[in-house]
Amino acid sequence: ARPPPPPPIPGGVPPPPPPIGGARPPPPPPIPGGAPPPPPPMGGARPPPPPPLPGGLAPPPPPPMPGAPRPPGAPPPPPPPGGAPRPPGGPPMAPMAPAYPKKAPVKPSQPMRQLHWGKLPDMKVKGTLWEKEVDDSKVAIDKDELESLFATKQPAKAGGADGEKKEDKKKKGPEMANLLDAKTSQNTGIARARIKQTDAELAETLRTGGDGMDADTLTSLLKILPTEENLEAVRDYDGPEESLSQAEKFMRAVGKVPRYQLRVKCMLIRATFDEKVAEISESVSLVAQAVKEVRTSPALKKVLQMTLALGNYLNGGTNKGAAWGFKLDTLSKLSGTKTVDNKSTLLHYIAGLLAKEAEKGNSSGGDGEEKTTDSVLLLKQMPSLEQALRVVWVDAGADVSALRGSLKQVENAVSSDKEESFKAALGDFHSRATAEEKKLTEEHAVADKGCLDLCAWLAEEVKGGKLEPEKVFAALHTFALALEKAHAFNVEAVEKEAKKKRMEAAAKAREEEMAARKLSKASSGGSAAGKGGGPAGPAGLGGKGGARPGGPRPPGNGPPRPGFGMAGVNDELTRKLAARGNGRGNLVDGVKDGLADGSILVQKRNESFGRR
Repeated sequence: ARPPPPPPIPGGVPPPPPPIGGARPPPPPPIPGGAPPPPPPMGGARPPPPPPLPGGLAPPPPPPMPGAPRPPGAPPPPPPPGGAPRPPGGPPMAPMAPAYPKKAPVKPSQPMRQLHWGKLPDMKVKGTLWEKEVDDSKVAIDKDELESLFATKQPAKAGGADGEKKEDKKKKGPEMANLLDAKTSQNTGIARARIKQTDAELAETLRTGGDGMDADTLTSLLKILPTEENLEAVRDYDGPEESLSQAEKFMRAVGKVPRYQLRVKCMLIRATFDEKVAEISESVSLVAQAVKEVRTSPALKKVLQMTLALGNYLNGGTNKGAAWGFKLDTLSKLSGTKTVDNKSTLLHYIAGLLAKEAEKGNSSGGDGEEKTTDSVLLLKQMPSLEQALRVVWVDAGADVSALRGSLKQVENAVSSDKEESFKAALGDFHSRATAEEKKLTEEHAVADKGCLDLCAWLAEEVKGGKLEPEKVFAALHTFALALEKAHAFNVEAVEKEAKKKRMEAAAKAREEEMAARKLSKASSGGSAAGKGGGPAGPAGLGGKGGARPGGPRPPGNGPPRPGFGMAGVNDELTRKLAARGNGRGNLVDGVKDGLADGSILVQKRNESFGRR
């Protein structure tokens, strides 16, 4: 009998009605987008084969009729899903063997040098070339040659019984297993030596979640925990325990603890939680305090107000004038506006104006600070800026989120662990830490809103939704330092100018005093000469007080020449010299001429200096 037609395709065209009287069924409908079907054959001829499928593949042969024999050379039919059916009443099926059973080790007859390779775990073999394309059992190995080349060298034996005794004395413990590569074994051994616990005690601490290890120890332990390959290498070892190194013994002990890596991470979270909370809380508090200080600083408002007034006046003739406010980065440009003589800047001018306001008692200081300039008060009223500008606010938010995520990891580990002691130890920590994390999150949210309000208050844009209050703090702190420095420069300049004036006045006073002293000396010298007391005239005109030989100058030489300066003093001196000149009028005349033009006094002074 002919098999029934296949069921219709969902959503397709319904099948045609069955043929009448055993006629041949109509051809199937054409494939969408393909060529139209050929016309029906004439006179009962054999129908043509169906058109080839897209892509050039040959159509599969039609399935055989039920009960028909399989054609020769044809492959057996595929097994039904779920494996071959078990015959009714037959024995139960045996369990399936593992896909990759443990390979039997090949043991050499003597210790060999190790090849430190990265052994591929059994569960990672499937789907690789090691599954079917590589089979080491097909390799013929010359064991004698291999052992002669790569065997561990033994110390040479000395001849005779004495040599055998020496060799016996040099014999040590059993050969090391060397299950790990040299680098891993060395690094693990060094880090393991810093942990002051035995392997058994360490494994018990990990199993119960004890808090006997600090953060540094847990950090070092996390770096040397055995990997999957290391654990497989040491777990299958069945030799003597003495042949294992310290690192291999450590990995075998830790590998027996369930989920040892997750336990160490949870214990490390517990060990570092309090320190992280303190650091984040300090950063959040600094930023919140800095925001409060900026919003409540009277000196800042006064400085901004004065800067706005001066800027509007300077820009009054341009389109930049008549401004209601300015961006915060304008404060860094005040020092770039120079005065006409290029000796000062607008920043120094503002500092000077603030100093004058303080002298009048109009500063923004509190009690006892009426005379303190706002250039100095600006930093005093915002002391938290210096530390707050070092806080990267985006990182602080990320730290809070990371803290929350770490506690979620502890919660999952506690809920899925079967060790009651571990659940109790880490569960208590999780309850306490969750409350602290919630409080910290609320503090961060309040500070974050304060930063947003501060940026809006200062008309500073938050670009790309990335809030960076540290830039605002840095701009204000830099300006406050520059303004204070400008004030100190102005004070120093005033002091220098005052000192210069004092020095000029003192120099002028000294000059006047010296002139008066010279005049006084000249007056006292003339009076003494007129009275005859004291020494005689200048050297060369009568010696040191002795009378000139020849007696007094006789009269008849006439009065002194007219026009002689300093009439009172010089006339008296002339008369004395005339009395001592013994009638040599030419000498007196020379003295009178020398005194008139001052040349004789200069000459005698030079002679006196020469004798000294």
